[in-house]
Amino acid sequence: MFDDSIREEDSSKNEERFKKVKASLITKYLAEKLKKEQELVKYNNYILNTKYLSIKRKEKSEEILQNIDDFKKIAKNFLEFKSKIELIFEKSFKDDADLNLFVFTDSIFIKDKLIENFLRNIFLLKEDFIKRVDEIKNDFENDKAKIEQNYLEHIKTLNEQIMAIEADFYFFNQEDEKNLNKTKDSINCEHLDQIVTLKVDMGRKIRNLHGTFSETKKYIDREMNFLTKPEEIMAKNEKIELEMQKDRNKIKSLIEKCKSLEDEINLVNVDFLLKNKKIAVHDKYKQYSFLNQEFNTKKKEIHNQILKVVIESTAASEKLKSNLDKCKKILSFFDFCRKLETPEEKNTPFCKTNLEQSPIENIWSEFVESNEKAKSTFVENLFDEEFKNKDYNFYVKYAKVNIEFESLKQVKSDLERENLNLKLTLKKYISSLEINCHV
Repeated sequence: MFDDSIREEDSSKNEERFKKVKASLITKYLAEKLKKEQELVKYNNYILNTKYLSIKRKEKSEEILQNIDDFKKIAKNFLEFKSKIELIFEKSFKDDADLNLFVFTDSIFIKDKLIENFLRNIFLLKEDFIKRVDEIKNDFENDKAKIEQNYLEHIKTLNEQIMAIEADFYFFNQEDEKNLNKTKDSINCEHLDQIVTLKVDMGRKIRNLHGTFSETKKYIDREMNFLTKPEEIMAKNEKIELEMQKDRNKIKSLIEKCKSLEDEINLVNVDFLLKNKKIAVHDKYKQYSFLNQEFNTKKKEIHNQILKVVIESTAASEKLKSNLDKCKKILSFFDFCRKLETPEEKNTPFCKTNLEQSPIENIWSEFVESNEKAKSTFVENLFDEEFKNKDYNFYVKYAKVNIEFESLKQVKSDLERENLNLKLTLKKYISSLEINCHV
Protein backbone atom coordinates (compact mmCIF):
# COMPACT_ATOMS: atom_id res chain seq x y z
CA MET A 1 0.00 0.00 0.00
CA PHE A 2 2.79 2.42 0.91
CA ASP A 3 4.67 1.70 -2.35
CA ASP A 4 1.48 2.20 -4.35
CA SER A 5 0.89 5.59 -2.73
CA ILE A 6 4.50 6.62 -3.46
CA ARG A 7 4.17 5.52 -7.08
CA GLU A 8 0.93 7.43 -7.46
CA GLU A 9 2.55 10.59 -6.05
CA ASP A 10 5.52 10.19 -8.42
CA SER A 11 3.23 9.62 -11.41
CA SER A 12 1.16 12.70 -10.49
CA LYS A 13 4.33 14.80 -10.18
CA ASN A 14 5.61 13.54 -13.53
CA GLU A 15 2.28 14.36 -15.16
CA GLU A 16 2.37 17.88 -13.72
CA ARG A 17 5.91 18.38 -14.97
CA PHE A 18 4.97 17.05 -18.40
CA LYS A 19 2.01 19.45 -18.54
CA LYS A 20 4.21 22.43 -17.55
CA VAL A 21 6.87 21.53 -20.11
CA LYS A 22 4.19 21.06 -22.75
CA ALA A 23 2.67 24.46 -21.91
CA SER A 24 6.09 26.16 -22.12
CA LEU A 25 6.78 24.53 -25.50
CA ILE A 26 3.36 25.59 -26.78
CA THR A 27 4.00 29.20 -25.70
CA LYS A 28 7.40 29.16 -27.42
CA TYR A 29 5.81 27.79 -30.60
CA LEU A 30 3.05 30.42 -30.49
CA ALA A 31 5.56 33.24 -29.95
CA GLU A 32 7.65 32.09 -32.91
CA LYS A 33 4.51 31.71 -35.02
CA LEU A 34 3.37 35.24 -34.14
CA LYS A 35 6.78 36.65 -35.05
CA LYS A 36 6.66 34.89 -38.41
CA GLU A 37 3.11 36.13 -39.01
CA GLN A 38 4.21 39.68 -38.14
CA GLU A 39 7.05 39.46 -40.65
CA LEU A 40 4.64 38.11 -43.29
CA VAL A 41 2.21 40.97 -42.58
CA LYS A 42 5.00 43.52 -43.00
CA TYR A 43 6.09 41.91 -46.27
CA ASN A 44 2.51 41.75 -47.59
CA ASN A 45 1.88 45.38 -46.65
CA TYR A 46 5.06 46.39 -48.47
CA ILE A 47 4.00 44.42 -51.57
CA LEU A 48 0.49 45.92 -51.45
CA ASN A 49 1.87 49.45 -51.18
CA THR A 50 4.23 48.89 -54.11
CA LYS A 51 1.45 47.35 -56.23
CA TYR A 52 -0.95 50.18 -55.36
CA LEU A 53 1.65 52.79 -56.30
CA SER A 54 2.44 51.01 -59.58
CA ILE A 55 -1.30 50.78 -60.47
CA LYS A 56 -1.83 54.46 -59.70
CA ARG A 57 1.21 55.40 -61.79
CA LYS A 58 -0.07 53.31 -64.70
CA GLU A 59 -3.51 54.98 -64.49
CA LYS A 60 -1.87 58.42 -64.43
CA SER A 61 0.36 57.59 -67.38
CA GLU A 62 -2.60 56.21 -69.38
CA GLU A 63 -4.67 59.37 -68.74
CA ILE A 64 -1.75 61.60 -69.66
CA LEU A 65 -1.17 59.63 -72.88
CA GLN A 66 -4.85 59.93 -73.79
CA ASN A 67 -4.74 63.70 -73.25
CA ILE A 68 -1.58 63.93 -75.35
CA ASP A 69 -3.22 61.93 -78.15
CA ASP A 70 -6.24 64.22 -78.09
CA PHE A 71 -3.98 67.25 -78.21
CA LYS A 72 -2.07 65.76 -81.17
CA LYS A 73 -5.32 65.12 -83.08
CA ILE A 74 -6.49 68.73 -82.52
CA ALA A 75 -3.09 70.02 -83.69
CA LYS A 76 -3.23 67.83 -86.83
CA ASN A 77 -6.73 69.07 -87.69
CA PHE A 78 -5.60 72.65 -87.21
CA LEU A 79 -2.59 72.18 -89.49
CA GLU A 80 -4.71 70.49 -92.19
CA PHE A 81 -7.23 73.31 -92.02
CA LYS A 82 -4.42 75.86 -92.23
CA SER A 83 -2.92 74.19 -95.28
CA LYS A 84 -6.34 74.09 -97.01
CA ILE A 85 -6.94 77.82 -96.30
CA GLU A 86 -3.51 78.71 -97.68
CA LEU A 87 -4.23 76.80 -100.91
CA ILE A 88 -7.59 78.53 -101.32
CA PHE A 89 -5.98 81.90 -100.65
CA GLU A 90 -3.28 81.33 -103.27
CA LYS A 91 -5.82 80.25 -105.96
CA SER A 92 -8.19 83.15 -105.27
CA PHE A 93 -5.32 85.68 -105.26
CA LYS A 94 -4.36 84.62 -108.77
CA ASP A 95 -7.94 84.84 -110.18
CA ASP A 96 -9.31 88.13 -108.78
CA ALA A 97 -7.94 90.88 -106.54
CA ASP A 98 -11.24 91.87 -104.84
CA LEU A 99 -12.12 88.36 -104.12
CA ASN A 100 -8.62 87.86 -102.85
CA LEU A 101 -9.01 90.69 -100.37
CA PHE A 102 -12.38 89.37 -99.22
CA VAL A 103 -11.10 85.83 -98.85
CA PHE A 104 -7.95 87.13 -97.17
CA THR A 105 -9.97 89.05 -94.58
CA ASP A 106 -12.33 86.07 -94.07
CA SER A 107 -9.42 83.70 -93.73
CA ILE A 108 -7.69 85.96 -91.17
CA PHE A 109 -10.90 86.17 -89.16
CA ILE A 110 -11.37 82.38 -89.33
CA LYS A 111 -7.73 81.82 -88.33
CA ASP A 112 -8.11 84.08 -85.31
CA LYS A 113 -11.22 82.16 -84.23
CA LEU A 114 -9.47 78.83 -84.71
CA ILE A 115 -6.48 80.00 -82.69
CA GLU A 116 -8.77 81.20 -79.91
CA ASN A 117 -10.62 77.88 -79.89
CA PHE A 118 -7.33 76.00 -79.95
CA LEU A 119 -5.95 77.98 -77.02
CA ARG A 120 -9.22 77.59 -75.14
CA ASN A 121 -9.16 73.82 -75.66
CA ILE A 122 -5.55 73.67 -74.51
CA PHE A 123 -6.38 75.70 -71.38
CA LEU A 124 -9.36 73.45 -70.60
CA LEU A 125 -7.25 70.30 -71.10
CA LYS A 126 -4.57 71.74 -68.81
CA GLU A 127 -7.13 72.51 -66.10
CA ASP A 128 -8.65 69.02 -66.40
CA PHE A 129 -5.22 67.48 -66.23
CA ILE A 130 -4.32 69.47 -63.09
CA LYS A 131 -7.64 68.56 -61.45
CA ARG A 132 -7.13 64.89 -62.18
CA VAL A 133 -3.57 64.96 -60.84
CA ASP A 134 -4.79 66.65 -57.64
CA GLU A 135 -7.60 64.11 -57.27
CA ILE A 136 -5.14 61.23 -57.73
CA LYS A 137 -2.78 62.76 -55.16
CA ASN A 138 -5.57 63.19 -52.63
CA ASP A 139 -6.80 59.63 -53.19
CA PHE A 140 -3.26 58.31 -52.83
CA GLU A 141 -2.66 60.23 -49.59
CA ASN A 142 -6.00 59.11 -48.12
CA ASP A 143 -5.30 55.48 -49.01
CA LYS A 144 -1.80 55.79 -47.62
CA ALA A 145 -3.11 57.21 -44.31
CA LYS A 146 -5.70 54.44 -44.05
CA ILE A 147 -3.09 51.74 -44.74
CA GLU A 148 -0.73 53.25 -42.15
CA GLN A 149 -3.50 53.38 -39.53
CA ASN A 150 -4.46 49.77 -40.19
CA TYR A 151 -0.82 48.74 -40.06
CA LEU A 152 -0.26 50.53 -36.73
CA GLU A 153 -3.40 48.99 -35.23
CA HIS A 154 -2.34 45.55 -36.41
CA ILE A 155 1.16 46.06 -34.92
CA LYS A 156 -0.38 47.17 -31.59
CA THR A 157 -2.54 44.06 -31.41
CA LEU A 158 0.38 41.83 -32.31
CA ASN A 159 2.62 43.49 -29.70
CA GLU A 160 -0.05 43.08 -27.03
CA GLN A 161 -0.46 39.40 -27.92
CA ILE A 162 3.33 38.89 -27.88
CA MET A 163 3.62 40.64 -24.49
CA ALA A 164 0.91 38.43 -23.01
CA ILE A 165 2.51 35.28 -24.41
CA GLU A 166 5.95 36.35 -23.18
CA ALA A 167 4.57 37.02 -19.70
CA ASP A 168 2.94 33.58 -19.61
CA PHE A 169 6.11 32.00 -20.94
CA TYR A 170 8.23 33.82 -18.34
CA PHE A 171 5.89 32.65 -15.54
CA PHE A 172 5.95 29.03 -16.72
CA ASN A 173 9.69 29.20 -17.30
CA GLN A 174 10.31 30.36 -13.73
CA GLU A 175 8.16 27.56 -12.36
CA ASP A 176 9.94 25.04 -14.60
CA GLU A 177 13.32 26.31 -13.40
CA LYS A 178 12.26 25.96 -9.77
CA ASN A 179 11.01 22.42 -10.35
CA LEU A 180 14.17 21.52 -12.24
CA ASN A 181 16.36 22.85 -9.44
CA LYS A 182 14.39 20.82 -6.92
CA THR A 183 14.69 17.67 -9.05
CA LYS A 184 18.42 18.30 -9.56
CA ASP A 185 18.95 18.70 -5.83
CA SER A 186 17.07 15.47 -5.23
CA ILE A 187 18.80 13.58 -8.07
CA ASN A 188 22.37 14.84 -7.45
CA CYS A 189 22.20 13.46 -3.92
CA GLU A 190 24.73 10.63 -3.63
CA HIS A 191 23.01 9.12 -0.57
CA LEU A 192 19.92 8.04 -2.45
CA ASP A 193 20.83 4.39 -1.93
CA GLN A 194 20.61 4.76 1.84
CA ILE A 195 17.28 6.62 1.56
CA VAL A 196 15.88 3.89 -0.71
CA THR A 197 17.02 1.14 1.67
CA LEU A 198 15.45 2.98 4.63
CA LYS A 199 12.20 3.42 2.68
CA VAL A 200 12.21 -0.29 1.77
CA ASP A 201 12.80 -1.29 5.39
CA MET A 202 10.06 1.00 6.59
CA GLY A 203 7.71 -0.40 3.94
CA ARG A 204 8.48 -3.92 5.06
CA LYS A 205 7.86 -3.05 8.70
CA ILE A 206 4.59 -1.30 7.85
CA ARG A 207 3.52 -4.32 5.78
CA ASN A 208 4.29 -6.66 8.69
CA LEU A 209 2.31 -4.43 11.03
CA HIS A 210 -0.60 -4.37 8.59
CA GLY A 211 -0.38 -8.18 8.35
CA THR A 212 -0.41 -8.59 12.12
CA PHE A 213 -3.27 -6.12 12.33
CA SER A 214 -5.31 -8.06 9.75
CA GLU A 215 -4.54 -11.39 11.45
CA THR A 216 -5.59 -10.06 14.85
CA LYS A 217 -8.73 -8.62 13.34
CA LYS A 218 -9.61 -11.98 11.75
CA TYR A 219 -8.89 -13.75 15.02
CA ILE A 220 -11.19 -11.35 16.87
CA ASP A 221 -13.94 -11.90 14.34
CA ARG A 222 -13.62 -15.64 14.69
CA GLU A 223 -13.78 -15.42 18.46
CA MET A 224 -16.79 -13.12 18.28
CA ASN A 225 -18.51 -15.67 16.11
CA PHE A 226 -17.65 -18.72 18.19
CA LEU A 227 -17.66 -17.39 21.72
CA THR A 228 -20.86 -16.65 23.56
CA LYS A 229 -19.44 -15.17 26.73
CA PRO A 230 -19.46 -11.39 26.44
CA GLU A 231 -17.10 -10.75 29.35
CA GLU A 232 -14.29 -12.81 27.88
CA ILE A 233 -14.84 -11.24 24.50
CA MET A 234 -14.66 -7.74 25.99
CA ALA A 235 -11.45 -8.57 27.81
CA LYS A 236 -9.90 -9.97 24.68
CA ASN A 237 -11.01 -6.92 22.72
CA GLU A 238 -9.45 -4.62 25.28
CA LYS A 239 -6.18 -6.54 25.09
CA ILE A 240 -6.26 -6.40 21.32
CA GLU A 241 -7.00 -2.66 21.39
CA LEU A 242 -4.07 -2.09 23.75
CA GLU A 243 -1.82 -4.05 21.41
CA MET A 244 -3.14 -2.03 18.47
CA GLN A 245 -2.44 1.22 20.29
CA LYS A 246 1.08 0.01 21.01
CA ASP A 247 1.53 -0.84 17.34
CA ARG A 248 0.18 2.55 16.33
CA ASN A 249 2.54 4.28 18.72
CA LYS A 250 5.40 2.25 17.25
CA ILE A 251 4.33 3.29 13.72
CA LYS A 252 4.23 6.97 14.77
CA SER A 253 7.67 6.73 16.32
CA LEU A 254 9.01 5.05 13.19
CA ILE A 255 7.51 7.81 11.01
CA GLU A 256 9.12 10.48 13.21
CA LYS A 257 12.45 8.64 13.00
CA CYS A 258 12.11 8.56 9.18
CA LYS A 259 11.50 12.32 9.09
CA SER A 260 14.50 12.97 11.34
CA LEU A 261 16.62 10.70 9.11
CA GLU A 262 15.49 12.60 6.03
CA ASP A 263 16.48 15.91 7.65
CA GLU A 264 19.87 14.46 8.59
CA ILE A 265 20.33 13.14 5.03
CA ASN A 266 19.57 16.58 3.59
CA LEU A 267 22.14 18.15 5.93
CA VAL A 268 24.67 15.50 4.94
CA ASN A 269 23.98 16.25 1.26
CA VAL A 270 24.55 19.97 1.83
CA ASP A 271 27.83 19.27 3.65
CA PHE A 272 28.89 16.88 0.90
CA LEU A 273 28.19 19.47 -1.81
CA LEU A 274 30.15 22.12 0.11
CA LYS A 275 33.08 19.72 0.48
CA ASN A 276 33.01 18.96 -3.26
CA LYS A 277 33.03 22.68 -4.03
CA LYS A 278 35.95 23.25 -1.67
CA ILE A 279 37.87 20.39 -3.28
CA ALA A 280 37.19 21.79 -6.76
CA VAL A 281 38.35 25.26 -5.72
CA HIS A 282 41.48 23.78 -4.13
CA ASP A 283 42.26 21.82 -7.32
CA LYS A 284 41.83 24.94 -9.43
CA TYR A 285 44.11 26.88 -7.09
CA LYS A 286 46.73 24.11 -7.39
CA GLN A 287 46.50 24.25 -11.18
CA TYR A 288 46.84 28.03 -11.09
CA SER A 289 49.88 27.85 -8.79
CA PHE A 290 51.48 25.17 -10.99
CA LEU A 291 50.95 27.27 -14.13
CA ASN A 292 52.25 30.35 -12.34
CA GLN A 293 55.40 28.48 -11.29
CA GLU A 294 55.96 27.28 -14.85
CA PHE A 295 55.49 30.82 -16.13
CA ASN A 296 57.97 32.19 -13.55
CA THR A 297 60.57 29.51 -14.42
CA LYS A 298 60.22 30.25 -18.13
CA LYS A 299 60.44 33.95 -17.38
CA LYS A 300 63.66 33.42 -15.41
CA GLU A 301 65.15 31.28 -18.19
CA ILE A 302 64.32 33.90 -20.80
CA HIS A 303 65.69 36.63 -18.50
CA ASN A 304 68.97 34.72 -18.14
CA GLN A 305 69.15 34.19 -21.89
CA ILE A 306 68.58 37.90 -22.47
CA LEU A 307 71.27 38.74 -19.92
CA LYS A 308 73.69 36.42 -21.74
CA VAL A 309 72.82 38.03 -25.05
CA VAL A 310 73.27 41.53 -23.58
CA ILE A 311 76.63 40.57 -22.05
CA GLU A 312 77.83 39.07 -25.32
CA SER A 313 76.67 42.13 -27.26
CA THR A 314 78.44 44.48 -24.83
CA ALA A 315 81.63 42.39 -25.11
CA ALA A 316 81.40 42.46 -28.89
CA SER A 317 80.84 46.23 -28.89
CA GLU A 318 83.85 46.67 -26.57
CA LYS A 319 85.96 44.53 -28.91
CA LEU A 320 84.88 46.65 -31.83
CA LYS A 321 85.73 49.84 -29.95
CA SER A 322 89.20 48.51 -29.02
CA ASN A 323 89.85 47.41 -32.61
CA LEU A 324 88.72 50.83 -33.85
CA ASP A 325 91.10 52.53 -31.42
CA LYS A 326 93.94 50.31 -32.65
CA CYS A 327 93.09 51.10 -36.25
CA LYS A 328 93.10 54.83 -35.49
CA LYS A 329 96.48 54.52 -33.78
CA ILE A 330 97.86 52.64 -36.76
CA LEU A 331 96.58 55.30 -39.13
CA SER A 332 98.15 58.02 -36.99
CA PHE A 333 101.41 56.07 -37.06
CA PHE A 334 101.31 55.86 -40.85
CA ASP A 335 100.66 59.60 -41.06
CA PHE A 336 103.78 60.05 -38.96
CA CYS A 337 105.70 57.73 -41.28
CA ARG A 338 104.64 59.74 -44.31
CA LYS A 339 106.00 62.86 -42.66
CA LEU A 340 109.36 61.11 -42.19
CA GLU A 341 109.67 60.18 -45.88
CA THR A 342 112.60 61.76 -47.77
CA PRO A 343 112.38 62.82 -51.43
CA GLU A 344 114.46 59.82 -52.42
CA GLU A 345 112.09 57.46 -50.64
CA LYS A 346 109.12 59.12 -52.33
CA ASN A 347 110.70 58.51 -55.76
CA THR A 348 112.12 55.05 -54.92
CA PRO A 349 109.80 53.56 -52.28
CA PHE A 350 111.67 50.26 -51.67
CA CYS A 351 115.15 51.63 -51.04
CA LYS A 352 117.21 51.49 -47.84
CA THR A 353 117.03 54.44 -45.46
CA ASN A 354 120.15 56.50 -44.57
CA LEU A 355 118.53 58.78 -42.02
CA GLU A 356 120.35 59.75 -38.86
CA GLN A 357 118.83 59.12 -35.49
CA SER A 358 118.87 62.60 -33.99
CA PRO A 359 116.43 64.41 -36.36
CA ILE A 360 114.03 61.46 -36.28
CA GLU A 361 113.94 61.55 -32.48
CA ASN A 362 113.27 65.27 -32.52
CA ILE A 363 110.38 64.77 -34.95
CA TRP A 364 109.03 61.93 -32.81
CA SER A 365 109.04 64.10 -29.68
CA GLU A 366 107.17 66.83 -31.57
CA PHE A 367 104.62 64.31 -32.81
CA VAL A 368 104.14 62.95 -29.27
CA GLU A 369 103.51 66.41 -27.92
CA SER A 370 101.00 67.19 -30.69
CA ASN A 371 99.16 63.86 -30.69
CA GLU A 372 98.51 62.12 -27.34
CA LYS A 373 97.34 58.98 -29.08
CA ALA A 374 100.87 58.08 -30.15
CA LYS A 375 101.81 57.15 -26.55
CA SER A 376 100.54 53.59 -27.00
CA THR A 377 102.86 50.67 -26.48
CA PHE A 378 102.01 49.25 -29.90
CA VAL A 379 103.46 52.27 -31.78
CA GLU A 380 106.44 52.63 -29.41
CA ASN A 381 107.41 48.98 -29.89
CA LEU A 382 107.31 49.41 -33.66
CA PHE A 383 109.39 52.58 -33.38
CA ASP A 384 112.03 50.85 -31.18
CA GLU A 385 112.35 47.97 -33.61
CA GLU A 386 112.84 50.45 -36.45
CA PHE A 387 115.72 52.22 -34.67
CA LYS A 388 117.39 48.95 -33.65
CA ASN A 389 117.45 47.58 -37.23
CA LYS A 390 118.91 50.44 -39.27
CA ASP A 391 119.37 48.34 -42.44
CA TYR A 392 115.69 47.25 -42.31
CA ASN A 393 113.61 48.33 -45.30
CA PHE A 394 110.98 50.66 -43.93
CA TYR A 395 108.60 50.32 -46.85
CA VAL A 396 108.46 46.53 -46.64
CA LYS A 397 107.14 47.05 -43.13
CA TYR A 398 104.75 49.67 -44.50
CA ALA A 399 103.31 47.09 -46.89
CA LYS A 400 102.87 44.59 -44.03
CA VAL A 401 101.02 47.19 -42.00
CA ASN A 402 98.67 47.80 -44.94
CA ILE A 403 97.95 44.07 -45.06
CA GLU A 404 97.22 44.07 -41.32
CA PHE A 405 94.92 47.05 -41.75
CA GLU A 406 92.88 45.19 -44.39
CA SER A 407 92.71 42.12 -42.13
CA LEU A 408 91.44 44.33 -39.30
CA LYS A 409 88.74 45.61 -41.65
CA GLN A 410 87.63 42.05 -42.30
CA VAL A 411 87.62 41.30 -38.57
CA LYS A 412 85.51 44.42 -38.02
CA SER A 413 82.96 43.30 -40.63
CA ASP A 414 82.77 39.84 -38.98
CA LEU A 415 82.22 41.36 -35.55
CA GLU A 416 79.50 43.68 -36.92
CA ARG A 417 77.71 40.66 -38.39
CA GLU A 418 77.88 38.86 -35.04
CA ASN A 419 76.53 41.96 -33.33
CA LEU A 420 73.59 42.10 -35.76
CA ASN A 421 72.82 38.42 -35.14
CA LEU A 422 72.89 38.99 -31.39
CA LYS A 423 70.53 41.97 -31.72
CA LEU A 424 68.10 39.90 -33.78
CA THR A 425 68.10 37.10 -31.20
CA LEU A 426 67.53 39.67 -28.45
CA LYS A 427 64.50 41.08 -30.34
CA LYS A 428 63.09 37.56 -30.75
CA TYR A 429 63.42 36.83 -27.02
CA ILE A 430 61.79 40.15 -26.12
CA SER A 431 58.87 39.45 -28.47
CA SER A 432 58.43 35.96 -26.95
CA LEU A 433 58.47 37.50 -23.47
CA GLU A 434 55.72 39.98 -24.44
CA ILE A 435 53.58 37.14 -25.85
CA ASN A 436 53.98 35.06 -22.66
CA CYS A 437 53.06 38.05 -20.50
CA HIS A 438 49.89 38.59 -22.53
CA VAL A 439 49.02 34.89 -22.18
